[in-house]
Amino acid sequence: MFRSTFAVLVGYLVISAGVMGFTLASAPLVESPPGPGYSLINLAVSLGVVVFAGFLTATFAGRAPILHAGILGGILFVLGVGYQLAQLLGLLQPGSASTEPLWYLLLLPILSLPAALVGGFLRQRQLER
Repeated sequence: MFRSTFAVLVGYLVISAGVMGFTLASAPLVESPPGPGYSLINLAVSLGVVVFAGFLTATFAGRAPILHAGILGGILFVLGVGYQLAQLLGLLQPGSASTEPLWYLLLLPILSLPAALVGGFLRQRQLER
């Protein structure tokens, strides 16, 4: 149980660090508010980081790689939907709402689960070789 929890936590921390790192590195290059081109690049980078994190989660878990990556993806989905609901219901502090377009805010949580599963599937394939 500890190893599974640790694996999912590692995956989540990798996502946090990767997405925050990209955001901070690209901030000086982006106009405010960000345009659709930046949002598309941000979505692609974020999903790439999620695939990598799903792979790492599956690796650290040591067993059932697709299951563990799916748990990570499920957590991302639930957190993403929760953020969307909080934003729609006006529960966020004023000024803390995202400047990303609606399509981005909807696609990110929806695509996070399959992206994490791709990482788990890649690890499963690596183990089968």
